[in-house]
Amino acid sequence: MAAVFSFGSFGDIITIIQLSYSLAHALRDTGDSSSECQDLVEYLNAFGQNLDNLRPYLSGGSRALDPAAVQQIHDALGICDRLINEFMTKNVRIRDPSGNKIVDMTRRVRWAVRWVLRAKDDAVELRQRLMAVGDIITRTLCMSIWCEWLRTIEIITC
Repeated sequence: MAAVFSFGSFGDIITIIQLSYSLAHALRDTGDSSSECQDLVEYLNAFGQNLDNLRPYLSGGSRALDPAAVQQIHDALGICDRLINEFMTKNVRIRDPSGNKIVDMTRRVRWAVRWVLRAKDDAVELRQRLMAVGDIITRTLCMSIWCEWLRTIEIITC
């Protein structure tokens, strides 16, 4: 499930939102109740909501950010895209039921064993990395808004 688009467009944020929700949905559908999986699902949903709140700042409207800040956020979104896609490619197998209960059960057991052996650590790592990128986006947004506010104050007082 690779996203095909060029970073630098407004579609970046929409694609990452959809990708984070898709991964959360795929993990929820596995039925895994481990704390690592649940934490990642919760974080992906919150991450998608936070990115959705960021859209007005990237759309070029009256709340648009400084172009350098927008570029830094787009770079961070590129990292998010790569991290989520790598995790999905490595750990999430979305398959339609085969119609054969034995084959489907075997797939679920294989996935469960794989998840226990490796994917839990990958889920924790993905969550930590997305949190770090989210911090970069938050700092960039805050600094850009703060600088704009200072420019506004400077114009008013001059």
